[in-house]
Amino acid sequence: MEKITYVFYMILRKSILFLVAGFMCLGTLSAPAQEEPKNLNANTGDYFRPDYGHTLISSHRSGKGAAPENTLKAIKSNLVYADSDSPIMEMDVQLTKDGEIVLYHSLYLDEHSNSAEYFGRKNTCVFMKTYDQLRNLNLGEDFKDGGKYPYRGLRGDDIPDDIRITRLSDVFACVEGAAPGSFRYIIEVKYPHPWAPKIVKGIYSLLEQYDMADRVIVASYWPDVSSYIDRHYRGKINRSANPFEIVDFYGCYTRNDDLSKEDFKYMALQLPYYHKDGKLYVGNLGKASFVDYAHKYGLSVQYWTIDKTEDAKYLASIGADLLMTNHPERIHDALYQLVREILSKANITLFADSYTYNGTVQKPGVTVKNAAGETLTEGTDYTVAYSDESSKAPGNYKVKITAAGENYEGEVEAEYTIDKQPVDAANVTLSAKSFKQSGKVQKPTVTVKNASGKKMTEGRHYTLTWSNENSKAPGTYTVTVTGIGKYFTGEVNKTYKIK
Repeated sequence: MEKITYVFYMILRKSILFLVAGFMCLGTLSAPAQEEPKNLNANTGDYFRPDYGHTLISSHRSGKGAAPENTLKAIKSNLVYADSDSPIMEMDVQLTKDGEIVLYHSLYLDEHSNSAEYFGRKNTCVFMKTYDQLRNLNLGEDFKDGGKYPYRGLRGDDIPDDIRITRLSDVFACVEGAAPGSFRYIIEVKYPHPWAPKIVKGIYSLLEQYDMADRVIVASYWPDVSSYIDRHYRGKINRSANPFEIVDFYGCYTRNDDLSKEDFKYMALQLPYYHKDGKLYVGNLGKASFVDYAHKYGLSVQYWTIDKTEDAKYLASIGADLLMTNHPERIHDALYQLVREILSKANITLFADSYTYNGTVQKPGVTVKNAAGETLTEGTDYTVAYSDESSKAPGNYKVKITAAGENYEGEVEAEYTIDKQPVDAANVTLSAKSFKQSGKVQKPTVTVKNASGKKMTEGRHYTLTWSNENSKAPGTYTVTVTGIGKYFTGEVNKTYKIK
């Protein structure tokens, strides 16, 4: 029975492939040319129809470029995008012999695991084995990373749990637990009847459990899956067009049919974009005019599998809504990595680059401008850090300006000084400026204060030098006040007389 089912599955699948490819190629001959997108999405708030210029990016097969495809390890690789504009992942689901919905893409387990070795036969399919049996397989057997196979040969307990077969319920528990409500999902049902109804029912049950029907699109190659969703879950499950619907829509596009009264049962067109040496392998669905036509009727236009940056940039330029890729980090960088301006020391101004010691903390404010002369905002565009947050004493200090946010990068240092306070003549007083000759040594008492009026200490802050230590005779004498130590500098001369 399993063999008969498998043969039927393959014949039907290949027949659909042949028919769809044929219609696509014929349709290409009459496709109208158009350069720029015109029907741009308004901000509908829809999870899969972004504004023009904000093409969404989804991992393909859960992130097969980062980890073994359709495994929990691949799923986890997407969590870094939880706060991005495109927290989306695409995955494929099948049904096990005992009714568990699990992630797997290909028909044969041999393609990505040690299935032939473990089960003792080739061409084993997911539906032939129970979930517990499938959990014994290493789904990273043929995963290649940097020319190496990091998981090849792992068996039994040595196989990490996150590269074993994974249930859809475990995916949602993982992702919604780590980033509740953040992610959107594209779930492709790989099996037609008789498995499809159980798969669709199971998906719907999970959508209700996590209250996320608006964040999920269910896709399928099989028209009977689309029909089942339409009959039983229309308005409850969002779905994409199946290949026959895509062919039909493409034909309408080539004829520019008016579909304003069409009752679309699907919300998205998920399209191949196989491009090599300037030629497409199938009909040219990657045209601005086609995207425009779909947008005219509120449909989301999504392409797979986009791993080349030039393809991603082109499809984004024509208004594509979503790109599925094995390398989301590469496509994210190609479309959205900002060319950040490097902060320049020439564009940084300190409110002051020198101060005079006054016993209080003194730090300069900072003005930072970009290359266009626009003043940047501290905390948003840059941060400021001082080498000494309590800079009071004379010395050399640094202030570090570090770029922040998405528009700037780099780090610049500027310097400022706090100079010693010079002794100020206005702050030096003598107890007397003249004396009457008495035959004894007469010298005035000297009082020295700092700029804030605080009395300074002789020997610590200043020294006194007398022009004549034994000033007795009539005449004019001088006392020199010299700043010393860590805080003061300079000299002041004061005179007094003996008459």
